[in-house]
Amino acid sequence: MRILAIDTSSQVASAAIIEEDKLLGEMTINHPRTHSQKLMPIIQTLCESLELKISDMDMIAVAGGPGSFTGVRIGLSAAKALAHPFNLPVVMISSLRGLAYNLPGFDGIVCPVLDARRGEVYTAAFRWQGESLITVIEDQPLPLETLLDKFKDGHAQRIVFLGDAAEKFK
Repeated sequence: MRILAIDTSSQVASAAIIEEDKLLGEMTINHPRTHSQKLMPIIQTLCESLELKISDMDMIAVAGGPGSFTGVRIGLSAAKALAHPFNLPVVMISSLRGLAYNLPGFDGIVCPVLDARRGEVYTAAFRWQGESLITVIEDQPLPLETLLDKFKDGHAQRIVFLGDAAEKFK
């Protein structure tokens, strides 16, 4: 199965093409407020580089948030517009879950954090159990202090934070 994956839910806009378990190619731009201008050229360049067309895809996956409301709308609109002429299914995944998949097999808690502004983060927490990603904390917006309090239970555990708020609230 060949999948075009799109994420515009944060400052980073990216597109990737995956076939089975293999990443064929990806393009990313880390620049704010340009998703509406840059997303379609990113997808076009990626497809041309791989000598593929949208009609060669079996599915389109898109990050459905949480994250930038405008960014999520841009990604979903692009996915639907690309899928419609070829009757391709569109699936939406959590932006936070997608980030967690960047650390397969991590022995501890994977905690994606995206800047929700006003001192809050969009967050969730996951752990790997074999090849399955298990949800420990569901997607939710929280003040950073509240999130950190959730991990002060006295149990020694490794936690990795990733996402744009990890750098901001270092």
